[in-house]
Amino acid sequence: MLFSIAARKATMKRLAADIADTLAHAAAENERIWVLDGDLGDSYALYDETRQPRFPRFIQTGIAEQTLVATAAGLAACGQIPWVFSFSAFLCHRAADQIRTCVAGPQLPVILVGSHAGASTGANGSSHASLSDIGVLSSIGGIELWAPSDLIDVNTTIKSILTRPRPAYLRVSREAVPQLDLPGGDIRSNGTTGDIVLLSTGLASHWAREAVYELERLGITIPWTHIAKLDDQLLHSWIRSCPSMTHLIIIEDHGPVGGLSDAVRRVSVPGLKISAMTWPRDWHGEAGSIDALRTAYGLDTATIVRSIIASL
Repeated sequence: MLFSIAARKATMKRLAADIADTLAHAAAENERIWVLDGDLGDSYALYDETRQPRFPRFIQTGIAEQTLVATAAGLAACGQIPWVFSFSAFLCHRAADQIRTCVAGPQLPVILVGSHAGASTGANGSSHASLSDIGVLSSIGGIELWAPSDLIDVNTTIKSILTRPRPAYLRVSREAVPQLDLPGGDIRSNGTTGDIVLLSTGLASHWAREAVYELERLGITIPWTHIAKLDDQLLHSWIRSCPSMTHLIIIEDHGPVGGLSDAVRRVSVPGLKISAMTWPRDWHGEAGSIDALRTAYGLDTATIVRSIIASL
């Protein structure tokens, strides 16, 4: 049964805040967990109502992303489990060398949380947009990549990482989001099968949900799968488990290079048609609401629905 509009609004929250909430409970029981902030903690609930850190082991490095990641690597080398919070655009680009040299190379269990990923920057514009972060980190290699879409994903991701700490990146948008109407798991599907399948991750899974609901209103049912862990082996296994699939339509809040669609092409099987709906290749973001940007660049619900219908 679909959530009512009122129920959806009541459950909407930024996922970075959900990560902070879940991690605060874990840190109270695990003395190896540290939280490091790049002076943006008010954007993802790292502080309580008195402006004090919510974590017993907390380091504020200020606006110094290279120092932020290097400090976390030092803690990890000493047997700790540091969680690094910053905006995705700054974390993945300004600290790329430290991530490559200090984290990915020695395989230290530093967990990077990149908030405000994707195109949603509000009034901040292109300087804060993060449309190639997955591409940057996947090209470095050795870092587990996650793009959770709701609290179910957050819980799955954090449980997985804390069970076996390793280098990881969690990509979340600045947008508050409701729960997806999908069962939990590594692969979350609406249970429908067919030859044309919709695949999404992160914030874009909420765009896919909107499109699926609109198609249902028009009397069209389409298989839809959401994946939070961007892992080649997982994607390959899922593709091979869908023998009737002939056309895969991918929706993502990322540029066309290095994201989910590129990962799918790497692990695809012969004969599978792949279409990707992404932000434009040479576009680096701009100020504006996410709804306005989606409409301007062909990622709004109406355009997605038209593209899917044209493929039927």
